[in-house]
Formats: sequence, C-alpha cells, structure tokens
Amino acid sequence: MRIAIGVLAVLLGTSAARAEWMNGDHLFRACNLESSAGNALVMGYIQGIEDASSVPTNIEGLRYCLPDNTNSGQLKNLICAWLRANPGRRHLKGSDVVKQTLTETWPCM
Repeated sequence: MRIAIGVLAVLLGTSAARAEWMNGDHLFRACNLESSAGNALVMGYIQGIEDASSVPTNIEGLRYCLPDNTNSGQLKNLICAWLRANPGRRHLKGSDVVKQTLTETWPCM
C-alpha cells in the first residue's frame, strides 16, 4: 500500500497546476516503474478510459473497435509502446493518449 501511495505521489506531484489527473508523461513514467503498483496504475487507468467509452466509440473524431479477445496487459503494452515511440506527444491528456493509440491500432472498418 505504501508503494502505491508513493507511486501516485511521484506521478502526480509534478503537475498539480494542470487540470487533468493524468497525462502521457505520467503514464510513461508509470510504464517504466518496475513495480506491481506502477503496472496496476497504468492498467487501471487504461481500463477506466476504455470502460468509459462504448465500443465502437467515436469521441472527438477518434474511432476504434477493440477485438473481442483484447486483454488489459495487451492494452498496457500497446499504450506504453506508443508513448515510447511518440515522446513529443506525452504532453497530451492521458485519455487522449489512450484513445489515439487505440484508434491507430484498431480503427473501425
């Protein structure tokens, strides 16, 4: 429990003035933590964004359709890889990072 609180403090402490709770930089730092707390934070955040969206979704022009067998570990790996490949976009809101990655990976046909 103390580890999880510490992880959240580190991730959130640097941008208290920003309106969003999580941005791409926060997600990227959590992706690189070698702890179950960091892993749980990223997977939980991604699942929350996905659960809040209906499938298929079309939010702000971003449309994606997840395959039926997609799991949370796969989503985490996908988002973390996107953040590694797109360092100039880590300033985006975390929800936008998730939606952009899913749209690029699984666009609705």
